[in-house]
Amino acid sequence: MGTPVARQCWRKYPAKTLGIAAVDLAIWKDDPIKAPLLVLVAKSPMWSADYFAYVKTLNPDAKIVEIAGAGHFVMLERPAEVNAALVAFAAKAGAIPKPSPAPAP
Repeated sequence: MGTPVARQCWRKYPAKTLGIAAVDLAIWKDDPIKAPLLVLVAKSPMWSADYFAYVKTLNPDAKIVEIAGAGHFVMLERPAEVNAALVAFAAKAGAIPKPSPAPAP
C-alpha cells in the first residue's frame, strides 16, 4: 500500500507532522506530473539520490536544484540563488522572456 517513498516518509516522520496525507497511504499515487517541474531544495542528506530518481519517474524532465549552505528556509537564506533558479526555470518553460546576458565589465 502506497509507494516506497511514501512508506519511507511514513516511517521517518510521524503522522502528526505530515498531516492527513500520511494517515492513509492509499491516497499516495505515482501519477505522472505533466507540467514543467522544478524541485528546489536546500542540499541535505534528507534528499537522497533515490528520492531524486523517484521524482524523475514522475517527470523525467524535472529540473532539480540543490542549494548548498541553506536550511529549511532556503528562499530566505539564499535569495539570489533561489531567484536565479526560478528565473532560469520560468524562462526555459516559456513563462517569462529569457533574461538578457549581463553586460561585459
